[in-house]
Amino acid sequence: MSNPILEVINKQTSDTVGITGSPSTTIEINIDIKEESKLGRILGQMVYFVLQEEGQNVLVIGQVTSIETQNRWHQDPSFKGVIRLHGSLSHLSGRADNRVATISVQVAYALEDSKESDSKGHILGTSPSTGIEVKKMNNAVMNALKKKKLGSENIKAMFVRIIENEIKTIGEDLYTDGKKVNCLVVMDEAHRYISNGSSDPQIAELTTEIVDSVRTTRKYGIGYMFITQTIESLDKEILQQIRIFSFGYGLTVGTEIKTISNLLNNESALQLYKSFIDPSSSHTKPELRRYPFMFFGSVSPLSFTGAPLFIEVYNNPSDFR
Repeated sequence: MSNPILEVINKQTSDTVGITGSPSTTIEINIDIKEESKLGRILGQMVYFVLQEEGQNVLVIGQVTSIETQNRWHQDPSFKGVIRLHGSLSHLSGRADNRVATISVQVAYALEDSKESDSKGHILGTSPSTGIEVKKMNNAVMNALKKKKLGSENIKAMFVRIIENEIKTIGEDLYTDGKKVNCLVVMDEAHRYISNGSSDPQIAELTTEIVDSVRTTRKYGIGYMFITQTIESLDKEILQQIRIFSFGYGLTVGTEIKTISNLLNNESALQLYKSFIDPSSSHTKPELRRYPFMFFGSVSPLSFTGAPLFIEVYNNPSDFR
């Protein structure tokens, strides 16, 4: 009985980027880009391929991190003089080009031969053989991964990293041209991806990159909003960089309230926050419930005093009028 993820992968007949080449390692794999893919945008692309290891199918997912053009005639010292004089080599420049891409391996999974068995995280035990087709990641394969809940948080963290890096790259390019992005990056359930001391290498690497971006991308016009149910698990550097805080009901025990207390340094405001009523008890009808929030930082008109702002939020936009 074949694996459902493998069944979907075997149906993908297009979007081949290239084939695995040489030299390659277990963490960086070189691929020879196919002719039809040479003119397309490949840098930063998520790719995947399946290899055999000890008789088992292993799905490898990675990101294209660099592309290099190679032409052995242009590299031959004896032709350098001709190139200097004529600018190119007739019938060799361009036509004899080979492009090689480097893939950074992000994650690998052993695909069990069973519809019931979950596919498991895998560490490559050897570098891949040459000649294996490498394809662009697409929705069909991603949906198959989600259905099996294959490394759910790990996969999500990997894609958040890719999106984050692309936003940062665009910001850098616009900043160079004297422009700004004017972009707000919103991360819901942030504690899952920006966590203190995570043992998952994907999440640990994402945390490091987000912390660096929060520090450095403000000048690009990029801001960050982190939504979480537990602020204690967020990286401490993130908390230090945040300028506006919004606290809803519920963070009133243990290390959570201690963290809020350290941020506010205002005992009377802390006591008022602790008096918040559970929104579910404010009304029997959900659409009529009120949700109390405490805002702290430059959003408050009282920010110059260091005092937070307390407001109630409604479900129905008409109630705000």
